This record gives sequence, structure tokens and C-alpha cells, in this order.
Amino acid sequence: MTDGWIRVASYSELPQRAPHGIALRGRDLIAIRFEDQVTVLSGRCPHRGARLANAKIEGDLLVCA
Repeated sequence: MTDGWIRVASYSELPQRAPHGIALRGRDLIAIRFEDQVTVLSGRCPHRGARLANAKIEGDLLVCA
């Protein structure tokens, strides 16, 4: 950890437009790469609690499995 940041993946590890599951300090997260931007979100579906690492990207939507 440097300056409050924690490295969870390298850019080259992140597939294009697909969730990449991350476990960090007991929390599930996902990182999604869209072209040259990366977004990190909660790794659990808010309505079902399903793991979003298994979700699909449909258009601009993240759809749980």
C-alpha cells in the first residue's frame, strides 16, 4: 500500500468489458475495464447477494448470473 492505494491487479490482467473478481480485506469487489478506464465496484449483487465476478456485461449493463 502506498499513499492509501492498494494494488489489486495490473491493467494487463483485466479483461476488456468483463468483471474481474477481487477479494480485499474480507470484501468482494470487481474491476471492469472499459477501453482505457477501470471501474471498481462491490462484488455482490445488491438484490440477490450473488457474486458479480460471474456476471455478464450486456451493453452498458452489469447483469448478475
